[in-house]
Amino acid sequence: MTGEVDVVEFNATTQLTLMEEKMEIKVLGPGCPKCAATEKVVKEAVRESGVDARIEKVTDVMEIAKHGVFMTPSVVIDGQIKSSGKVPKKEEIKDWIGK
Repeated sequence: MTGEVDVVEFNATTQLTLMEEKMEIKVLGPGCPKCAATEKVVKEAVRESGVDARIEKVTDVMEIAKHGVFMTPSVVIDGQIKSSGKVPKKEEIKDWIGK
């Protein structure tokens, strides 16, 4: 009995693709209503755009300070501050995440 075998070439490009991590999005804020609204709109933008992302809500003041932001809510994507002191629009977030 003969079976078919699919051969997948494993090269540097494949390896890099497999090693890529999810986009990391952090919503920074102590829990105020604007912070909750920011978290909600970030989740909606990610869901609608189909991006593979990990969303983290950071409420600890010391952790927020480590990011160098002084106004909340703030949005940090892959270590880069994208917004601070306001609730961003969903379309803005989609632009930031590339969709």
